Amino acid sequence: MDVAILVDTSEGISSIDFEREKNFVKSLVRSFTISSSLSRVSIMSYSNETDLTVNFPDQQTKENLLRRVDALPFLGGRTRIDQALETAAAQLFSPGGTARTAVPRTVVIVTTQCCQDRMTGSSRLNETVALLRRNGVKILVTAVCDDDVDDEGLGTLVEEEEDIITADSFEGLAAAAEKVSAAASQVAGTFAFVLLLF
Repeated sequence: MDVAILVDTSEGISSIDFEREKNFVKSLVRSFTISSSLSRVSIMSYSNETDLTVNFPDQQTKENLLRRVDALPFLGGRTRIDQALETAAAQLFSPGGTARTAVPRTVVIVTTQCCQDRMTGSSRLNETVALLRRNGVKILVTAVCDDDVDDEGLGTLVEEEEDIITADSFEGLAAAAEKVSAAASQVAGTFAFVLLLF
């Protein structure tokens, strides 16, 4: 499978919490069977800018990916999920993008933005989500929220409520990593089952 991990590096995230966020990403990387022919990982930092730190054609070994996670840039600025998904759609999951077509495709969004009133670019966001779905991409959200997730906000990104995994703090991300990994593996299992049906 090809998994893109979009890492929230917007203002308001402390240096300690950013390290916890990176540890979460490293836990995900360790949970996958990484190789150029099996699971590949792309990693992007986002705020009101995006930085595609690891692309799918880059060296796909766990050691290299873990080093690249340690070097993730902290961008600051506002949380622009819409721009991060647009970059993923254009550079990774478009017909000319770097993701493979005959494998499961997943985006994992890590965010602290849990409410509709803080979501920016929502009309373009809906178009991008629809485009990703048409291109066979499953979106999973890991939301760091101390209150309930707004269905009008993050709920518009996913197909099912179970595709949003919450942590009440950055400390809680460690426990969420196992759930996200299991959800991504389930996407891969469903894809393989569909292929067998054909």
